[in-house]
Amino acid sequence: LVLPDRLRAQLVELIAAARHRRLVFETWGIGASTKRGRGISALFHGDSGTGKTMAAEVVAHELGRPLLRCDASSVLSKYVG
Repeated sequence: LVLPDRLRAQLVELIAAARHRRLVFETWGIGASTKRGRGISALFHGDSGTGKTMAAEVVAHELGRPLLRCDASSVLSKYVG
């Protein structure tokens, strides 16, 4: 996957956060003081064909985890009110 430096750095940071979440939540004890989930989620956006799915696949592969795709338009309404 070829990306501009800024976007590549964001993916590297996402992967690092996922790899080190056990250290943060368990070893450092942050998990005991928060009720939030311990998972990592990312929202990729952009026009069709810009590589969103490929970037997500790269992250999942690097972490050795399955990729769960969610089409936001199927769970969110574009209408407010």
